[in-house]
Amino acid sequence: VRQSSTASTTIADTAPIPTNSSSLATNVPITSQDVDELNPNAMVDGNTFVNPFANSSTSAAASSSHQNVDPLNMHTFYQPYPHAFQWTKDHPLEQIDSMQEELLQFKRLDVWVLVPAPENISPLTLKWLFKNKHDEEQTVIRNKSRLVVRGYRQEEGIDFEESFAPVARMEAIRIFLAYAAHKSFMVFQMNVKTAFLHGSLKEDVYVYQPKGFIDSDHPSHVYKLKKALYRLNQAPRAWYDELSKFLLQNHFFKGTIDPTLFIRRFQDDILVVQ
Repeated sequence: VRQSSTASTTIADTAPIPTNSSSLATNVPITSQDVDELNPNAMVDGNTFVNPFANSSTSAAASSSHQNVDPLNMHTFYQPYPHAFQWTKDHPLEQIDSMQEELLQFKRLDVWVLVPAPENISPLTLKWLFKNKHDEEQTVIRNKSRLVVRGYRQEEGIDFEESFAPVARMEAIRIFLAYAAHKSFMVFQMNVKTAFLHGSLKEDVYVYQPKGFIDSDHPSHVYKLKKALYRLNQAPRAWYDELSKFLLQNHFFKGTIDPTLFIRRFQDDILVVQ
């Protein structure tokens, strides 16, 4: 095959046709003829490539019109709306159920109340935290969400008075476990779900409505907190006061060494809470 100066391609005379069969191994003469006459799609202008092995668009359209299309093999493409894309960007879809569960806890514990925004007061903003719980095979078994306050914007003396809370001393924990082992007591360990949501607040704290869960009837209103939220500076203190009040009302008394140790005596039994 050679190419002339005018970009016209020709096939040499008496070109042999290659074959793998010995019975057909003869040279068949071919008359010299332009490739353009054999295949009109072989060459067009210098900047356009046409696949000589592809069917023409007209024939493909004609053949496809006579074929039956199975709807089960058709794929549906979903283009999300801008607001849906923004929602999935800020709040993953797999966490929406856990977010609603968190807000149901707020409603059950009467954490806040929706009120008009007060003047000369800047409400605090909220933030969602997401965490997945895995099993021993690292498979996600639960999606957890927690709504927290950006408490770093609070000012001591203005937004809160006391932020400290007593913490159990390591010596008291060791004495507690040693005494339980000596008396053959059974030790139970438990975790209070959403513990800080039980602590009552003494100060007036206002927060904005969380994004995605804004009241459509009162979009400009804010929440006034009745109970503490996580990352609120006074939340640990409020939780300790609530727990102490509950235990003292149920005939416990504080230990003399550690204020986080509560004891209740029965006739022949003793209950120790650390």
